[in-house]
Amino acid sequence: MSILSVFSGVHVNRFSHFKNPHEILDTVIDEWCDRERERRKQEGIPPLSKLELKNELGHAVGLGNGGDDNSAGKGIYRYCSGETLISIDKALQICHYIRNYELIQWQGYQCGMLMTHRSVLDHIDEIEEEDMLDEIVKCLKDTTKFVETLSSTYQQKASFEAIRIIEDVFMKAILQMEKTRLMLKKLVERMLKPGTQGTLWCMPEKKNKKRGGLK
Repeated sequence: MSILSVFSGVHVNRFSHFKNPHEILDTVIDEWCDRERERRKQEGIPPLSKLELKNELGHAVGLGNGGDDNSAGKGIYRYCSGETLISIDKALQICHYIRNYELIQWQGYQCGMLMTHRSVLDHIDEIEEEDMLDEIVKCLKDTTKFVETLSSTYQQKASFEAIRIIEDVFMKAILQMEKTRLMLKKLVERMLKPGTQGTLWCMPEKKNKKRGGLK
């Protein structure tokens, strides 16, 4: 099993006081430049300036005139300064490239929405029904533990740390419930196939062997 984080692990809270999208874009791109420069240093790759990295980003999302000048990087600078309004499509392209979705998350937050991670289960079609039922039970038990943690944290004295714990555990509970939903949906799909009705609930006793479940 793998979890595809559609949104970054950083919570929208740090940008909740921002008023304009270009301010967030400027911050996350600047942080991406710092990460890229550090990665290149660690891997022994020749360093690039922030302007060169922004040129790289600009070319990747279709800015500039295709030449070797700095027009693509200047296009990024205009987005980051607010001089040029950025479309949703272009914002998503940039977020995909730098692998940071806080701008999209913030935009949804401004519309009254709370965006969460999306669960993706690899090779779900290859998982046996019995293994899937076992995994569903495990997810439900994990969710129960998360709810217990939420309950005990709510009873503590209010603090910023308590709020962060609540937020983090709440997101984990949502992920576990989403995984459960995906597996239940897959089980129902299998039961609706011709010739399979009832077979999922008449499974033989478990054998003492290691089964391949979700990784």
